[in-house]
Amino acid sequence: IVWINPDGLIIGQEMHGPGEAALAACTSLKNTMNSPMVGSPQLPTRIRVASKQLAKVLKAGFPNMDIICAPTPEIDEVASSILGHFEIDSEPTLFGNGVTPAEMKPMFSCAAEFYRKKPWKFLAFEESVFLLNIPKLGLSRLTVQVSGFTGGDMGLVVFDSPRDHFDYLGAVEEFGATSALPVHLMLCFETKGKYPTTMVDEATEHQFEVATSRAYPFAVRISEDGQFLPPNPEEILVLTAAAHVFANIKPHQKALKRAAENDTSFSATFLVPTPDGAIEVILSRPDFEGLDDEDDDIWHELTELGKRHHIDHDERVALEHELVDIFLDSAEAEGIEEIMYAPIIMDIAAHFFGHTIATLPASDLREVIFEVVPAKVMIPASEAAELIEELRAFYTFLDRAFDFAGTDACLTVLGRKAVKTLEKALSSRAVMGPGKRILMDATNSGFKIESEDDIRAWMELQMSPLINTPAATNSNTKKPKK
Repeated sequence: IVWINPDGLIIGQEMHGPGEAALAACTSLKNTMNSPMVGSPQLPTRIRVASKQLAKVLKAGFPNMDIICAPTPEIDEVASSILGHFEIDSEPTLFGNGVTPAEMKPMFSCAAEFYRKKPWKFLAFEESVFLLNIPKLGLSRLTVQVSGFTGGDMGLVVFDSPRDHFDYLGAVEEFGATSALPVHLMLCFETKGKYPTTMVDEATEHQFEVATSRAYPFAVRISEDGQFLPPNPEEILVLTAAAHVFANIKPHQKALKRAAENDTSFSATFLVPTPDGAIEVILSRPDFEGLDDEDDDIWHELTELGKRHHIDHDERVALEHELVDIFLDSAEAEGIEEIMYAPIIMDIAAHFFGHTIATLPASDLREVIFEVVPAKVMIPASEAAELIEELRAFYTFLDRAFDFAGTDACLTVLGRKAVKTLEKALSSRAVMGPGKRILMDATNSGFKIESEDDIRAWMELQMSPLINTPAATNSNTKKPKK
């Protein structure tokens, strides 16, 4: 049984065997109205179904509701989308989109623990939405919502950001919304009898853990156009982390309740098992106030821009200018008269690494500062301390203002040895690129470089036998002292 709202969004779904759907229809509809997969509880005034038997059952169960028996082509689209998830040219599999058994095994174990602990039983509905930061993956402000309240579908949904979650709810609640939906991940559960046989066989062969025969985990990635797709390895890891966190959240129940009642912050750190060892995941309460604020929009747009194959230069620069202006007005920038180095770092990140500041990992930041800057940027070694201090303030600001998940790793790059390391690199002619060497030689000789013509003039001087004579000068050359 699949329930779809007027915007074409799935708000409830259950799987039943032949002949069972009609018997379960009333309970399924009631659960969906009380606890839809997305959006607020709602009471529809009209229901359209394709089956006369189903319409008869629903009319008996909801005598005051307008039940219509008519074609439901929307359901056919959903069915095609779900079948696409299983790659119809082959048998349904747990290991689509490059996922390996080693990556899937922790997801099954954490999903089983999640199902057994049933966090929807003790979390209040207003406590069901949280933020997840996964520093190891460079992911921050993932927004997770637990489902299963009032008997609805048990599981969880993960969005890339509070903004995506906010926009999705808006699309659900606003009739006639036509904009693309934010991509999101979903983890739900099905009984063994309704789970594809080949997937049951794979889980058995690899000895994957399941809580009960009624709780085989089903993981999907739902695209902007509503297509059900197999998650990739990173997305499986995100669902693993979310399931593990909420399976182990009960010890924090009192602290969560106090935070919700007093509208204060809450944060807890968890260690999540992965094939490569445990990784740190940080859970916190979201602040949905101000999601329409310009500042949050800027960070969201920089994050989305950094995920693209090609970063639009003008769009990036405009967003970075706004970000720098916000930083300059922040407490972290107190005492800094002009932001000089953060824009340079952001420009290098985009040109050489294909990242915005929102997606630049600490490993690339290290290379930017200690390799690319000394090789290509005209900064004297005496400014190393100033550069490092500005970047420390910048990343501290990003952490406070946007909960940037990579802050700790990036501040480690900017640690106590950073200034001396950068001074040494900026002082070394050996690490300079050819272009920087030319500019440095010209500057040290008193030759100003202000245009391409000046560079050509300097190169001609370098190749001229008169290079050491007084005649070998141009208008930009300093006059020798008498």
